Amino acid sequence: MAHGHRRADILGYTLAQVRAFMGAAARQARQEQIGMAVALRMAQADGKTWRACLKEMGG
Repeated sequence: MAHGHRRADILGYTLAQVRAFMGAAARQARQEQIGMAVALRMAQADGKTWRACLKEMGG
């Protein structure tokens, strides 16, 4: 029911639609985990490394 999908809508989805939605949700969760891992790792970086990372990301 995340991402604006109402329960009534989900109940009408085909099995293929449910599988596609679940796959997309799993991919998003993996990307969020990667982002969190990077953030945690960078929290341990020294100032020079942190600034270099920010510069590479465009910040």
